[in-house]
Amino acid sequence: MITGQQIRAARELLGWTPYRLAPRAGMGHTLLRQFEAGARVPDEERAARLKAALEEAGVIFTADGVKLSRNLRGGRVPEQLNAEKDG
Repeated sequence: MITGQQIRAARELLGWTPYRLAPRAGMGHTLLRQFEAGARVPDEERAARLKAALEEAGVIFTADGVKLSRNLRGGRVPEQLNAEKDG
């Protein structure tokens, strides 16, 4: 299951706004912000769509947080962002 912190951390790592991620995951930006804030928990279908959209953009979900794939943005070294520290 993807958490609101992971969603926000992954989105910020990509440099995306909620307006860019939301349509890629098939939802409105208001709902996405509610998930990120922890005000709502995504159901299984929405969680899967969010994760797929982020992974398609090059995000890798790890036990410690999220990182970018090596192949993203011209092959630069992956950046790590710990979702627990992102507050």
